[in-house]
Amino acid sequence: MDPKQNNTKATMELQQQQEEEEACLCAMQLASSSVLPMVLRSVIELGILDIIAKADGRVERLYGQAPICKLFLKNEEDMGSLDKLMLMHQDKVLVNGWFYLKDVILEGGIPFHKIYGMSAFDYQAVDPRYNMLFNETMKGQTTITMKKLLQTYEGFESLNSVVDVGGGFAIALRMINSMYPSIRGINFDLPYVTVEAPSYPGVEHVGGNMFESIPKGDAIFMKLILHDSSDEHCLKILKNYYESLPDGGKVIIVEAVLSEDAETSGVARAGYQIDNFMMMVNPGGKERIEKDFENLAKETGFHSLEVIFHVINLCVKSI
Repeated sequence: MDPKQNNTKATMELQQQQEEEEACLCAMQLASSSVLPMVLRSVIELGILDIIAKADGRVERLYGQAPICKLFLKNEEDMGSLDKLMLMHQDKVLVNGWFYLKDVILEGGIPFHKIYGMSAFDYQAVDPRYNMLFNETMKGQTTITMKKLLQTYEGFESLNSVVDVGGGFAIALRMINSMYPSIRGINFDLPYVTVEAPSYPGVEHVGGNMFESIPKGDAIFMKLILHDSSDEHCLKILKNYYESLPDGGKVIIVEAVLSEDAETSGVARAGYQIDNFMMMVNPGGKERIEKDFENLAKETGFHSLEVIFHVINLCVKSI
């Protein structure tokens, strides 16, 4: 084939990949689009906009349509979907919390806990409908993320076992195992989650509490776990990881990473939006900058944190 044709083909494939990732980012933001107006509601009630106006602050916002509808189609087993993410963010269980944001900013606390008297994860144990919605949301979102991750990341090749902490319905492990059948997958989550998880070849479901102990494996995989917790709780989790890993073991972290500088890219906007959502549901939950992850790793005994690559709005790191 002519070298020019090869270059043209490679350019077209790269452009298509970039367009797909942009569409996925936009779909994620649209699915949680109630986050921004709910935060803005409290901003107005607290007079923050008036304070900004006195400092001559100005905001300009543009909106346009993009080809994202395919990401909201009914979830196919190997395709993934953000349809349940859209439904979850608009569900009354979550929407109710935003009406208490102003109160907890002034008085302290967490909106979700103020309404239900418990954490969001404890609430899932007493509301089977919402618990199923949450896990179906994670299933669709995880499928999209893992498809992208496994196309690039080769760090699973030499492993005999992988523990997915907070693995939900074991979608990530199912996809890892389908590519690397020799890997023994251990899906570790709260007991009320694992009891509902479907069976997959090569995957064992283990119920437990990551703040107490972690099953042993060559590697620990966790996606969107640390952002649910405060720094103090993250240290407890990572120390348990450190104690359960063998010599030469590693932790694979998939989390959003905020920029230290103000950015308006799709990745940055997605990170800020999730950060606002964490404020509503989880005590101490937040998105972090890269330096925060490095400090957490060092404080728990890990010597280094390596950023491997980015997948959609998340960063894949290894310690």
